[in-house]
Amino acid sequence: LSKGEVAGDVSYGTISSLHESPKHFGWLVAGTDDGHIHITKNGGETWTKISDKLPQNLWVSRVRFSLHSDQTLYVCLNGYRWDNFESHFYKSTNLGQTWTRINGLPPQPINSFAEDLKDKNILYVATDNGLYITTDGGKLFFPHPVNMPKVAVHDVFAHNSGNLFIGTHGRSIYQLATAPVQQYNTIKDSSVFILAIEDIRYSTAWGEQQFDFSYYTPKMEPLFYLAQKGNDSARVRIIDEKGEILKEWNTLVSKGFNSTEYDFSIGNSVYIETNKKELKQADNKQYYLLPGMYFMEVIYETTMKREKFKVSDKKKK
Repeated sequence: LSKGEVAGDVSYGTISSLHESPKHFGWLVAGTDDGHIHITKNGGETWTKISDKLPQNLWVSRVRFSLHSDQTLYVCLNGYRWDNFESHFYKSTNLGQTWTRINGLPPQPINSFAEDLKDKNILYVATDNGLYITTDGGKLFFPHPVNMPKVAVHDVFAHNSGNLFIGTHGRSIYQLATAPVQQYNTIKDSSVFILAIEDIRYSTAWGEQQFDFSYYTPKMEPLFYLAQKGNDSARVRIIDEKGEILKEWNTLVSKGFNSTEYDFSIGNSVYIETNKKELKQADNKQYYLLPGMYFMEVIYETTMKREKFKVSDKKKK
């Protein structure tokens, strides 16, 4: 399946990626570290080379059948060996007879990718400078916005629990809920919107001292999207069902996906004074949301969007 061993200190002739079709028994595709890709439909008895129309001699970092179409293949190529740091990402809709390059990524090696389990247009791409997401099949990519360091991502895996698992070089493993990303393609008015916010379970331990030097605090990092960027910041508000503003702050923004961080604390001193009978001051001197329904607002220039979320009572299942 490869060109064979090459003399020298750097070995060639190794199968670097192998994938079994999720739709057909016995269909396999194999890529090698010297740029060959072959496909078999009979469990490996015979193989057909399908990489002649791709750039040659590059490392096949990942080749996979699509989850959504039995005729579709994706391949990532890596040009480290030749000082080629372009983003080589290709798609075939006829099992490798022809290939189309997926553009829109910055020039950096691609190590892996994953298709979204529900939306065929969503791809998660692991590069040497972080994770990138496209929601339109590769026309436009956005960097993963949620507190991930800009380090090499070696692998991504879409799990049927609704999470994407992201393995980095030296910076541990990250987990990304895929439902908010899937929501993007269902919203027509894309000037500004907030993606779905997961409910959180209330705890009386919020703000309580754990050790001499730390307190237990909850955190959420909701995503919101800007189709265009004018100002450098947006206003974020947390509001209760009566319309009371419980906390507000400014957050830096860019075109595309953005995130902000909220610790479920209340910053409105008037509200705290009025509701002191119900609220309890924690060890860290903060007051936190009680179980109930709340809203997050994002105000950007002249546009305001609102998304609800729930702090659920811990006694309820």
